[in-house]
Amino acid sequence: MAGGIERRKKSSSAGHAAVLSLAISLACAPAWAQQPPLVAAIEAAYLTKFPPFVDWPDGREERTSLTLCVLDDDQVSELAETAAKKILPPAHTEIVRRLESPTRIEGCDILFIGPATGTGIGPVLDAAASKPVLTITAGEPEGRKGIINFVVKDDRLRFEIDDAEAARHALRISSKLLSLAVSVKERMQRNPPP
Repeated sequence: MAGGIERRKKSSSAGHAAVLSLAISLACAPAWAQQPPLVAAIEAAYLTKFPPFVDWPDGREERTSLTLCVLDDDQVSELAETAAKKILPPAHTEIVRRLESPTRIEGCDILFIGPATGTGIGPVLDAAASKPVLTITAGEPEGRKGIINFVVKDDRLRFEIDDAEAARHALRISSKLLSLAVSVKERMQRNPPP
């Protein structure tokens, strides 16, 4: 029994190390603004790499499948489906669902909001407020953004993380992923008892 648990821990650690390695290499991949298909491909790959570094309040990350919902970005949706099939281990699947309505996010574990959202991202983020949903936006320069927001910095696709917003969604993001972000808005720390 103990040997089986130890093997799972080693296997899980090795899997997380491989994912982290790929995330680091993706962070360094060039993402020139004039090549949107490349940007979409890198975004889609990131979407399949983030879940192992996020803890949901109900242990969702331990399930065999998560639902990634994509709003207003068919290209990222298609690429994420392909990436999920090729990259994720056989024991884990990621269901990719294209949203028909920006406020119908029931069943979404991860929500990617494409840059072409006609109603703006406000109503979508309002629909996800205080729910255990990892919201991800693309290139929002100012104002409201998802918990993770993709940015192009020095001709590379990177991401920033709002860990304070993650706390409001009852999500905990791994320090490994936080260390890869170009900027982190830290969560409020409670004062320790005297």
